[in-house]
Amino acid sequence: MQINKLKELIIKNNYLIFCLIFFFVIFLKAFNSPNGYLGPDASWYLVAANNILDFKFLFFDELEIYGVEINKYKNYGSFFSAWPPLYPFLISVTSFFTNIEVFFASKLLNFFCFLIIFYILKKYIKSNFVIFFIFFNATFLEIYSYTLSEYLFITLVLILIHNLNIYLSNNNNLTLIYIFFVLNLLFFTKLIGLFAHLAIIFLSLYFFLFEKKIYLKLLIVTIVSIIISFLYLLLVKHLTGHLTGYPRGLRTEYSDQLFYLFKALCIELNYLISSTQNNLNIDKNNWNLKYIIYLITFLFQILPLLIFKINLIKFNISFRNFFKNKINIIIVFFVIFYFFPVFTLLFLTNVDPIYFRSMSTISFLLFFLFFINILTITKFFINYFIYLTSISVLINVIYPIYIFNS
Repeated sequence: MQINKLKELIIKNNYLIFCLIFFFVIFLKAFNSPNGYLGPDASWYLVAANNILDFKFLFFDELEIYGVEINKYKNYGSFFSAWPPLYPFLISVTSFFTNIEVFFASKLLNFFCFLIIFYILKKYIKSNFVIFFIFFNATFLEIYSYTLSEYLFITLVLILIHNLNIYLSNNNNLTLIYIFFVLNLLFFTKLIGLFAHLAIIFLSLYFFLFEKKIYLKLLIVTIVSIIISFLYLLLVKHLTGHLTGYPRGLRTEYSDQLFYLFKALCIELNYLISSTQNNLNIDKNNWNLKYIIYLITFLFQILPLLIFKINLIKFNISFRNFFKNKINIIIVFFVIFYFFPVFTLLFLTNVDPIYFRSMSTISFLLFFLFFINILTITKFFINYFIYLTSISVLINVIYPIYIFNS
């Protein structure tokens, strides 16, 4: 009787239990690494957040990013313009109201984002097991642990997709206000947030051509958001001399970028491996041991499917009605119009190569798209998800802790 009651309690409160487990896993990952999982560029976000708390906003006495001194504006100092201001601003707000250091505030902000994502996913995916399977993906574990804007960006993308689905399904004009604000917040989190404006414009064109529906108000909201974005870019050009804050020249060598794309796609397809430099990375000039480890982890993923014969598993996906569901169309457009602008920019310009930070949005959206179209999930797949999640924690949390502390 006691065991049955405990079982019922766990099933009833599995959302809370999973949240606590996830928070504990991230806590282990973040605080057992040499740099507290700040991540590249993260220190600038924290300095900017402290500046905002000191009422200096985004001006610095000295500021050098990627070896390029950002132009000084009158007597204010150097303007923080390599990245948009929303992420450091929200870190500072979290720090102000909780009275904790900006580093801890950044982790707490990520946890708030996690709760928002979970809340929205619950509207489309019934199983908490499946939702946490998405969260424990290696790439998602990485971006959650780091003090980077990607997690906030994904949260805003999901909020936007959810509200677009409501608007396109019900023509609720109040939702347009949410869409307008989230579009602008996306851009002020990452400049590539402009992809969402592009996706909405072509999404509207799709519905006009195939369903003879005109979403004029949505287009107006999108165009106004684009104007606001370009006004900010003009302000940045006035303050720094560059539209994006510092000169981003064209590449002279492009061959490596195709390799990075291939590598990033392979890693994103592998649930257990992230392309972070701290974790079993496949290096361009070292395809021996690390590549073998990559193959072994991939085999770990497909082994249960090979043993139990996937064709005998009842795993129903409603492909016939796929494009009848507006949320599917929205996600497909967001994936397409995120991937191609990001790939083009990273391929042509002299910025970061294609890796987990740039790919994390795509992998999350593909996971989301896949699981909202699952009609039934068998007990086997629940066990399979638990199996993969456990290995992911072992490889992406326990193993790095062991390496960092050995």
